[in-house]
Parts: sequence; structure tokens; C-alpha cells
Amino acid sequence: MAAELKHKLDRDMSAQGIARRLRRLSELHALALSLKKAKPLSVAEPRSAYGQKGAIARGFPG
Repeated sequence: MAAELKHKLDRDMSAQGIARRLRRLSELHALALSLKKAKPLSVAEPRSAYGQKGAIARGFPG
């Protein structure tokens, strides 16, 4: 049923159908621009709580 509805929506040439497709396209464009501008995250080495100031107060022996 969902596939039939999608097929019907894809072929909808009414003003509402065209507006819906343009809205989706603009959302995809905005997503592409935000991903293009995004800075990649780097995976940092996990820091040990041992030896840090205040580690004992947080429950870690120091």
C-alpha cells in the first residue's frame, strides 16, 4: 500500500504535488550545503580520569 501511495505521489502533477516536490528538493539542498560546510569530527584518544585534578572527588582513585 505504501508503495502505491508513493507511486501516486511521484506522478502527482497538481500544484500541491509540485510544491511538495520543490519543498523536498529545497530540504535536500539545505542538507547538502550544511554537510558541505560541516567540519569532520576527529576521534580523540580516550582520556583517563586517573591523575586528573579532582579525580578522587569524582570517584576515581588518583
